[in-house]
Amino acid sequence: SVAIVTGASRGIGAGIARALAARGVKVAVAYRSQAAAADEVKAAIERDGGTALCVAADVTTPEGAALLVRRTVEEFGGAHILVNNASPAIGMTQGLLETPWEELQGYLDAYVKAPYLLAREMMPHLTRQHYGRIINVLSSVLYGRPLAGMGAYTTAKSALATFARCLAAETAGQGITVNNVLPSAVMTDQWSGMPEARLRCVAARNPNRR
Repeated sequence: SVAIVTGASRGIGAGIARALAARGVKVAVAYRSQAAAADEVKAAIERDGGTALCVAADVTTPEGAALLVRRTVEEFGGAHILVNNASPAIGMTQGLLETPWEELQGYLDAYVKAPYLLAREMMPHLTRQHYGRIINVLSSVLYGRPLAGMGAYTTAKSALATFARCLAAETAGQGITVNNVLPSAVMTDQWSGMPEARLRCVAARNPNRR
């Protein structure tokens, strides 16, 4: 099988890419700007006996999404799995109505537009082989009371959740599944600049308080 993992140069995406490769999946490590980090993920996969390809692409654009899928298919002869993990830097400082529309649009582009564009590029390959897996990395913030200062982020992730449900219903008869994964806060470098008080607030939402 062949997988495309967006936002795979670090954090959760890098972990997903390495885990898939360890199971024999050929992986396209997709990234936007972190070339050195993506190269390290590829090197780690290859050290462990896996196969990987690094592709730089802005998947919020039609050109970038098309490039990523095309390069993957050219290199590996197909594409079967899409993991939508790419994310902009997450801000947690403003109320929803104090958030500039441009910032909210950035979240929507990353969490809805990019998965839409990539699914559209992938679909001819998935329907032809009557098999496909689309996996979206969401967030546990969708449950319970929304965290203060994360209204734009939560709104966009919620839109992706609904997009996935609609797409799953449309593609189920074609051997294609669409699923969402909702992790809690994972201490990647995405959180490195977060105030300790905010981290404690996030931890308090979890049953194990961490």
